[in-house]
Amino acid sequence: MCKNLTAMTLFFLWIFSGSLICKDINWTEHLINSQSVGHPSQPLIFDLNGDGDNDLIYGDGHRDKVSWWENDGNQNFVERVVDSTKGGCFLKVDDFDNDGDLDIGGRGYDSSGIFWWENDGFLNFTRNSIYNGNTANCRFTDLDYDNDLDAVACSESNSEIFWLENDGAMKFTKHIIDSSYYKPAGLAIADMDGDNDIDFVASSYWGDNLSWWENDGNNSFTYHNLVTLTNITYPMTVDLDQDTDIDIVIGTGDWGDEIWWLENDGQMSFTVHNICNNHAFGLQDINDVDGDGDLDLLTAFHWSEGALTWWDNDGFQNFTRRDIATHYGMNSAALGDVDGDGDLDVAGGVGESTNQILWWESNLQSSMVLSVSPDPLIAGQYATFTVTNGQANTSTYLAYSLFGIGDTYIPFLDVHLDLFNPKQASGIKVTDNQGTAVWSLLIPSTAAGKSVWFQSVQYGMKSNVVATSVQ
Repeated sequence: MCKNLTAMTLFFLWIFSGSLICKDINWTEHLINSQSVGHPSQPLIFDLNGDGDNDLIYGDGHRDKVSWWENDGNQNFVERVVDSTKGGCFLKVDDFDNDGDLDIGGRGYDSSGIFWWENDGFLNFTRNSIYNGNTANCRFTDLDYDNDLDAVACSESNSEIFWLENDGAMKFTKHIIDSSYYKPAGLAIADMDGDNDIDFVASSYWGDNLSWWENDGNNSFTYHNLVTLTNITYPMTVDLDQDTDIDIVIGTGDWGDEIWWLENDGQMSFTVHNICNNHAFGLQDINDVDGDGDLDLLTAFHWSEGALTWWDNDGFQNFTRRDIATHYGMNSAALGDVDGDGDLDVAGGVGESTNQILWWESNLQSSMVLSVSPDPLIAGQYATFTVTNGQANTSTYLAYSLFGIGDTYIPFLDVHLDLFNPKQASGIKVTDNQGTAVWSLLIPSTAAGKSVWFQSVQYGMKSNVVATSVQ
């Protein structure tokens, strides 16, 4: 029989389906450089020089510059200028000309066109034009599957969405997809309908509209309207709920504070969900920030408080705001492993009056891992709960909650559990010399149809949270 958590008990987690891990994250801010940037674009975190550590690539709009910041392996960064006369954004690193080294592509910061910067093999770069017309946004992909990179773009001033076909020698031919979509600003690419070709998603900031274009497999496209939302900016395409179809996440611009996600039912019918409605301007990135197996969000709020924030997904697409830093003018950020320690850090740029490039070091506090089999659980049958990477030869507890994620402090273990109203699931186990403990528990037949969260804990340490349902 389960008992309330006391000095002799522990906690359990609320489960629905799938798995979830909640970990505390401490963020340490590091200044890379100041007074050399004006309006930094979203950075790329990428090992540009192939020396085994991640460098940073930025475009600077106000100072007409593209640079990469070389990491010496100890997170000391030196600026290497790619272009001193043209700023860039929506950057991508790839071997554009198929010559075996990494080039850079992107849109001109002043919307003047699309460019690629050719690497000579020694990290000296030469700018080349792909398209000279007005461009609000661009992406690069092999749209026609001929083993070279094409460009997909939109133009606000011309109300166009188009793609630029690469002939394999970096010569491009423009193909119009839509010439009457009102002032498109945001653009994303993905195989939305799962038919093995690349479709487009675009947003109209001024038209308050989100739409997608279906590729028939021969790069002929059919328009589909999705939803009307106010002040939307840049969509991101991702399987947010991990049900094997592509969803859409989108935020708002200067006069809005909201983020929505559009849940795909697998048949291209979408349900709109609001993630947050305050201080969320600037959706920047989507990734598993806390290593719990679900996808979290990164936002940067440009005005007012200027918050850099990650939104913690509980595994069921309920999001909790967790601030990383506060800087007025925080307008760009990205997730990546800057220091090579296996977790996701954040790199970002602060424009306006401070003109800084910074990175925030993540330090996940828990290395314990809890796994459950089977998942989902089966009423009336035994399930195995396994803890790995705990402290060796140490008392270890298993807890659960039927009420969901929370914050419960356990004084005698000096740990904050990530559960609401946690209870002890079973007896105490002592880990072996490798820090492993295993429970075999009979799942009550009366638990069928319920959701549960599990978590294990030792003194000063806690595992991920596993969320599952009972069938």
